[in-house]
Amino acid sequence: MAFVIVQHLDPTQPGMLPELLQRATPMPVIQVTETVTIRPDSIYVIPPGHDLSLLHRSLYLLEPHAPRGLRLPIDFFFRSLADDLQEKSIGVILSGMGSDGTIGLRAIKEKGGLALV
Repeated sequence: MAFVIVQHLDPTQPGMLPELLQRATPMPVIQVTETVTIRPDSIYVIPPGHDLSLLHRSLYLLEPHAPRGLRLPIDFFFRSLADDLQEKSIGVILSGMGSDGTIGLRAIKEKGGLALV
């Protein structure tokens, strides 16, 4: 299993999460900077100011489609995860900011995947 972390980030500030996570795990922690094929036992982190999608088990870094205040990066990723992995998809919300993630979790459940909050 691979882990992908999508969080709300200020696009003007560098993210510290990859460095923090790497201190706590022996798994490689990769901040996505280009298209990458996911590998088991790895952690992938979205960088600030981007959206992330999954297609054919590869992560794609995208410029945001919505203006800064209206972005829903978790829903965006979860919907692509559900479409790509169907019943093998798992979405976990650890804490929330508004309702981002609810539509994506619904998509995961509709495809037979597991949704945890």
